[in-house]
Amino acid sequence: LPLRIQGALAGSICFLLCGLPWIATAAVAPELFADFPPPGLVGELWSSPRHWCLMIFVSVLFEPITWLIHKHAMHGFLWWVHEDHHADTTYMRQELYKNDFFPLVFAVPSSAAACWVCAGLLPRDVASVVLGALLYGLAYLYIHEEIFHRRFGLPFSSAVRVHPYMKRLATAHGVHHSRKDQALDFPLLHSPDLVPQGGLAFGFLYAPPRFEAARVRATQKRGETETLWSYYGPLFGCYGPCDCDMAACGKSE
Repeated sequence: LPLRIQGALAGSICFLLCGLPWIATAAVAPELFADFPPPGLVGELWSSPRHWCLMIFVSVLFEPITWLIHKHAMHGFLWWVHEDHHADTTYMRQELYKNDFFPLVFAVPSSAAACWVCAGLLPRDVASVVLGALLYGLAYLYIHEEIFHRRFGLPFSSAVRVHPYMKRLATAHGVHHSRKDQALDFPLLHSPDLVPQGGLAFGFLYAPPRFEAARVRATQKRGETETLWSYYGPLFGCYGPCDCDMAACGKSE
């Protein structure tokens, strides 16, 4: 099918799935939506410091959560879905990928939660959680799909890519997609040249200093197993050898 038709079909399916909680709730209990949106909800969220703190906390928390999902689910038992993303990192084939449907894992429950907040079935704090997840999702969409993989071709993205931190993020993601960097941990897969677990840089919006251009080759040569703490530890002052000491980074174990 032409790409536009594929996109229209995929968009329709996603819209329907996200709309199902609203349709089902309205069909079962239409009286819950007699006042829509709920009186005072928007004003309460906008003016509440509690809302802003919770929303920011959730958006930050999503980064290590997605690291865990990326390493242990997408590069584990769901590799058969994620594999086509690693097979064509530059999106040379103009088509939708199975990997494109991963965001629905978050979008559908978020839509359901937003629906039930508006229906008065969930506390309003849940709206802050949903908006925090949405904030992270939008940042992921732009950085992963556009900055890393240049999928949309937005005109201002080239200026964003030259920022030193964006360069570090892009370098880390390039290492993640490097086949020679992967270690065969999952022998039952049908594509042994694309190895799911092991490897490096499973984060999206954060990359530790070891992925700066001057350090990244030494980081790869060390061949250390990446853990959640080793990846995000530098945020708390716990640096690995390649994060702060090039001499130590170059030494073999």
